[in-house]
Amino acid sequence: MTKEELKKALLANMDEMGTDEIIAIHNAYCKRIGKEEDAVHEMKELNEVLAKPLTLAEVDTEIRNSKADIHDDYFAFTATGELVTFSYICDDDIVDVDFLAEYVAETGDALDDAILGSVLDGEKS
Repeated sequence: MTKEELKKALLANMDEMGTDEIIAIHNAYCKRIGKEEDAVHEMKELNEVLAKPLTLAEVDTEIRNSKADIHDDYFAFTATGELVTFSYICDDDIVDVDFLAEYVAETGDALDDAILGSVLDGEKS
């Protein structure tokens, strides 16, 4: 299988994954390259991830001053440090699925994902 065919197979499998699975792959990638600050987190982890814990009023203010929505499921920070929230991968450009598939195809690193590992091993197309 060529690199391009492998990337297409990876993307096809990733298209069938849920948001949680894609985020786990993205976060594994962030960890591999030493950029854990680019990881995506569940909204319930907001206070843990911030540099200092915030009161509920401060969280509300932080969200009102950004494009964030407290009702979304996930959050991350942009390169400029802006808080962004989303519920689905397609809601924002924080997670680049195409780039992740390209990385896996180029490096052979399944990023701790069994499905991507099966594609790499030729067990799944």
